[in-house]
Amino acid sequence: MVPALQRALGSGPGYWIAFDVSGLVLGALGLSLTVIARVLGRAAVLQAELDEIF
Repeated sequence: MVPALQRALGSGPGYWIAFDVSGLVLGALGLSLTVIARVLGRAAVLQAELDEIF
């Protein structure tokens, strides 16, 4: 976003998109933790259902 803003203001940064590796890693980690939390939540619901049956 910053390179696009700099280009709009007239000073070109020399590239269109700046890849922030730490931001990408943090985003991937957050996404993976969200997926794992959903899987564990569904597993807990299924375990409770199985406990009621048996």
